[in-house]
Amino acid sequence: MKIAINGSLGSGKSTVAKMLAADLSWPYIATGARFREMARERNMDLAAFSRYAEENPYVDEAVDNWLKSFNDVEEDMVIDSRMAPFFIRDAFKVRLVVSDEEGARRIFQDEARGQEERFESIEAAKEAYRVRSESERLRYFERYKVDVEDLSQYDIIMDTSDMTPEEVCARIKIQALARA
Repeated sequence: MKIAINGSLGSGKSTVAKMLAADLSWPYIATGARFREMARERNMDLAAFSRYAEENPYVDEAVDNWLKSFNDVEEDMVIDSRMAPFFIRDAFKVRLVVSDEEGARRIFQDEARGQEERFESIEAAKEAYRVRSESERLRYFERYKVDVEDLSQYDIIMDTSDMTPEEVCARIKIQALARA
């Protein structure tokens, strides 16, 4: 089984995906880590690299081809990726959403983020969140005709604004394993 977790920025997508993978003793795959690595290789922050990716389709193609390669892996896994629900066949598709305010607050307070993702204020985090979200939504729609905000495409949708990562993880686990 593959569990594909997609989520808006600050929704807890990566935290929950890592926690779920550890809880299930499954591999954790993250396209965001690959994207960040590519940004660092070019000495760019994520907002700048997202804008760069808008003009350079090979960025998304490289990440997406890497992601698609997991279709051929016969192993249970948790995949942390905005595009995994669309590229991973037969995945249990999870969409996490969060209010803009809570998402920005989480991003601002997340000390695990690298220096390039630290912000001076919640408002700065909120603006970076908006710019990056718009960039990603535009790219995904232009390149794949996929609207990640179309919630009809998911097996489960959860508003994590008032939930702990543990609560989110438990709910996903119960529903995904019930489907298996």
